[in-house]
Amino acid sequence: NIQYRIRAKNSITRYFELTPRERPRVTNFAKTYRHPSYTGYADKLVEEGVGDVSALEGTVVQLDLTTNHAVEQAELQLEAATNEIENKTIPATIGTDGKLQAELPITPDYTAYRVHLVAQPDSVTNKFSPLYEIRSVVDQGPLVELTDPLEGREVFTDEIIPLAGLATDDVGIARVGYAWRV
Repeated sequence: NIQYRIRAKNSITRYFELTPRERPRVTNFAKTYRHPSYTGYADKLVEEGVGDVSALEGTVVQLDLTTNHAVEQAELQLEAATNEIENKTIPATIGTDGKLQAELPITPDYTAYRVHLVAQPDSVTNKFSPLYEIRSVVDQGPLVELTDPLEGREVFTDEIIPLAGLATDDVGIARVGYAWRV
């Protein structure tokens, strides 16, 4: 606590006291990554003290946030990637346990967000809320490479030609097929 008084010429006031108070802030981020269904990835829970997220485009991140004070209102304020897109606000729900919940869709349209909080009972805000990164990872198309035969060659009409190849993908490959034409 801070005690102070004011002095002006020969006059002086009684002592006053200031009690500093912390603004509301997020102290823990529990992030459940729900990946697009085509990936076959299981949901993944990550708990940490920072809110940065990086995920495959189309993922929805369920944020479960713990704060240092009880809050009466909370929202995610998303910052657009370009001036052509408007910033977006996503309201958070407040659970009976005081934890906040919000769903953050991962798209290339938004590159960062803040968690805006209004504390109980005096409506103090976290006007200095940090900016957290949203990194949208693009799903690259699969790559297919013919490894045998490496070059064109002449063959007999009744000859069987062995084919070999390699298929890769950043997300994974469920199956590989082939087609040919004579």
